[in-house]
Amino acid sequence: MYDVGPEVVLLFFEPDKAEETQKEVKIPFGSRQITLQHGEIGRQANGAVTLQDGDTVIYSTACCGEEAATDGSYTPLTVNYNERFSAAGRTSGGFLKRDARQRDNEVLVSRLVDRPLRPMFPQGWANDTQVLTWVMSYDGAHSPEPLAITAASAALVISDIPLTKAVAGVRVAMLPTGGFVVNPTQDQLATSRLDLIMAGTSEAVLMIEGFADFLTNAEMVEAIGAGSKAIADTCRALESLQVQIGKAKRQAIPPVGKELQSLIESVARPEVEAVLAASEAKLKMSGQLYEVKQQTLKKLQGQDDPALQEQARQAFRSQEQTAKKLRAKHRQDLLANETVQTSEEEATLPLLDESDDGLAEGLSDAVGLVMKAVVSDVLRHNAREDGRRPDGRSLDGVRRITSRASVLPCTHGSSLFTRGETQALSVATLGPSTSAQREDGMQLDSDAAKRFYLQYFFPPSCVGETGRVGGVSRRELGHGSLAERGLAPTIPSEEDFPYTIRVESTITESNGSSSMASVCAGSLALQDAGVPVSRPVAGVAMGLLLFPDGQHRILTDITGFEDGHGDMDFKTAGDGESITAFQMDIKVEGITLDILADALDKAQAARQQVLAAMADCSPPPARVMSARAPRIEKFDIPADKIGALVGPGGKVIKAIQQSCGCVVQVDSINPAVEIVAGSAEQMELAKSQVNIVLGNIQPGAIFRGCRVTRLERFGVFVEIAPGKEGLVHQSELDLKSVRNVPDKYAEGDLLDVMLLEIQDTGKLSLSRKAVLQQDAGEDYVPAPEPSPLEVGEIIKGAPIASIKDFGCFVEVRPGKQGLLHLSQLALEFVKSPYDLFQEGDTVDVKVIEIKNNRISLSRKALLMDAEPVAR
Repeated sequence: MYDVGPEVVLLFFEPDKAEETQKEVKIPFGSRQITLQHGEIGRQANGAVTLQDGDTVIYSTACCGEEAATDGSYTPLTVNYNERFSAAGRTSGGFLKRDARQRDNEVLVSRLVDRPLRPMFPQGWANDTQVLTWVMSYDGAHSPEPLAITAASAALVISDIPLTKAVAGVRVAMLPTGGFVVNPTQDQLATSRLDLIMAGTSEAVLMIEGFADFLTNAEMVEAIGAGSKAIADTCRALESLQVQIGKAKRQAIPPVGKELQSLIESVARPEVEAVLAASEAKLKMSGQLYEVKQQTLKKLQGQDDPALQEQARQAFRSQEQTAKKLRAKHRQDLLANETVQTSEEEATLPLLDESDDGLAEGLSDAVGLVMKAVVSDVLRHNAREDGRRPDGRSLDGVRRITSRASVLPCTHGSSLFTRGETQALSVATLGPSTSAQREDGMQLDSDAAKRFYLQYFFPPSCVGETGRVGGVSRRELGHGSLAERGLAPTIPSEEDFPYTIRVESTITESNGSSSMASVCAGSLALQDAGVPVSRPVAGVAMGLLLFPDGQHRILTDITGFEDGHGDMDFKTAGDGESITAFQMDIKVEGITLDILADALDKAQAARQQVLAAMADCSPPPARVMSARAPRIEKFDIPADKIGALVGPGGKVIKAIQQSCGCVVQVDSINPAVEIVAGSAEQMELAKSQVNIVLGNIQPGAIFRGCRVTRLERFGVFVEIAPGKEGLVHQSELDLKSVRNVPDKYAEGDLLDVMLLEIQDTGKLSLSRKAVLQQDAGEDYVPAPEPSPLEVGEIIKGAPIASIKDFGCFVEVRPGKQGLLHLSQLALEFVKSPYDLFQEGDTVDVKVIEIKNNRISLSRKALLMDAEPVAR
């Protein structure tokens, strides 16, 4: 490092020295090994690694600021995960081709990485910390999500950023045979009833999340056990790596010294105990605790007791002197690591502000931090000794539940679910395939879409606050995804219910477990919309209190207050016997399988109580589709029929849509047709027209309101569907005889007709008379099938269908014509058939030849037979 100016610092790396620090090791990762590389890429970060599993490569960095950014009350950690389209040899299907703003899936994975790392930072670590992870290569087989957790942990482990223990992540799937596989391939995951992502240390579990197709508690515990063993092996390898190449860790400065903490606790604890014993509502209890904090601060500032003020000043001074020594040591460690330049003067600067303002500000921060610890301690004492909670419930008690369906009149389905002071308003909307949620990501095809999705909204008003309203937050994405996974296994298949289903959950009140309230409200809204769900499901959040002697207490249906002061937030969704979705976060160093099993059993009992309360929903879900919901049907069609249905330039399908008032869409990739109609009548009309075009009709089918397209003396042609016409013969037009067709019918008239016959040539024979008889309640007896034509047969009164220069075409059977040649018209020579006949005239003829389905007729033969008689 060379100083070349007052404000310019250049860093030079010596290649030979850099090569000495490069490290490549194999570490266990479930059923296989992964390769960790360090020292070649990202050397200016506090820690940087690449992890490779198969041909999937993850690059992760960890960096932190030099100075404290907070008062130590929370860890200022930011985690970002990004998938590069180029990793899979793809380019984004959207307009913008640059990988920039995180997509929903990337946000969800960022949360997966963040949650197990955050509790592993020591108390008091207040420096801005950022973990960045990129998927640089993706082989389509090895999942990047668990690898991202392990890579982020590895970058922190080898850095100088303090992390109390190494963390690793794995994915667990359930094989069709019933066994479990750790870190499955994508093909194995596709056939699994379980998708579990979990993280932990070598000793305990920190985070689990995923979904299942109604797995039992025992199966869940077994799956978590399999994952825990794999996590422990990976963590031990990372801990060994830290010893070999890791940097000396920075010091986290405790935000409050022991002496000051003890003083504040002695003043505040009696008042906190009184507040928590009163079993007040959320807002009132929060106000009372705030008042306790203000009174405690006044007492320590000496308003009532100057001696107490001096005692607080001495404790504050002792805390600041301790902090000063730790900061000085931290500077020395940085110098030893050659990561920063400092001076002796900077290392010995006084840090204590002896003024009254400095004392007041320091005491205010300290009181806030200690109050949280005091509240947590009182909460734990009451739960352990008395089995009592702040709202007066027993440890396994569920808050009062009310629910009602059909809340909103214009929606397809809606419900309002209230559990204590948590309330969710859910709406279910049904739509066609075009309403599906399109997704674009590294692992997805550009046309991938979800036909069921849940969107979660958490406005600031639900907790009585003001705040930003606009783009979706990470929390909203995470909670919505969890609730969606909880409901997904109950959704019918597309074959059984060809609708896209969207559920919106708006949290109108919040005091704990609003995501699980969304599961309950969403299940009721789906039923209210008439979705044939496989079974109702519910969700509940469980809490945990851990004690130094190893004992624990499980809290059922935790509130936001208990979540903030407890050690665990464990959400499960499912029916009364099995699980569909789960998410667990731990704020301590992890929990054992025995504690998890206890929490799962108590969660199952709680879900049974919630489902029983949901069964009393009043008014209950309608369970039938709303009249406002579209009618949708989807069915497969032969690939070779697509052209006929679409028609030239889309003419046929456009005509069907216009005549029926429906939307008809054709899927040419997976040959199918989807019809979206506003009513059952429109649906039936559209289906009949599509089936007619496809040829899926049988004699006896009735078609209403068909337009007359042209008139002939022997009948009318009627369009029963766009591009499909049939003949209603003169004899089938009415119950009474129709002598002159043009006198009674005109082009554009609408007729109800029945299909009588589909001829070999594809021509359709229709009847209006049959429909009139059926509508009158009479059984329609179709005319007997005419006997096959035979040579020598005489046909009386056959209508002339058309006249040509060479003769007349005569209808000898409905839809069948024969040629009466010019030479067979009369005994004498006839120059032109127009001299004797016009279209629509009737004539007696004799069949003289049938060859290759062509019929030759003769009037002359009949005249010759009759001539002797005439003479």
